[in-house]
Amino acid sequence: MHIPIQYAITYPKRIKGIKTESFDFVKIKELDFEPVDFEKFPSLKLAIECGKKGGQYPIIMNAANEEAVFAFLDGKISLGNIYEITKTMLEKYSNFETPENIDEIFEIDEQIRKLTRSLIDESISCKRA
Repeated sequence: MHIPIQYAITYPKRIKGIKTESFDFVKIKELDFEPVDFEKFPSLKLAIECGKKGGQYPIIMNAANEEAVFAFLDGKISLGNIYEITKTMLEKYSNFETPENIDEIFEIDEQIRKLTRSLIDESISCKRA
């Protein structure tokens, strides 16, 4: 991912940066693609829907998903909870206006991250009680 991120950050210029050998088309030679099983990967379906809706949806999706993944990696939630938490955050907080600038994007991101951490903490507290 570091090359696409570098391209996004330096757009529209393309500057030389990190070189990677993580994927070698010569060695791979062949790729096979299959239809996505959205029942098996519901978060992908959610991400596609958010991308189509645009506006604040991709911001909420990304922030909530990242915080849920961090909680999973910290052993606070199970893998299956990542989707449920992300979906809940989209349902509860999709009332933001479409951001008009980068500062508004960062504000939405920060708010959603805080709200997601609170949801996770509440969920953990309820399970202990």
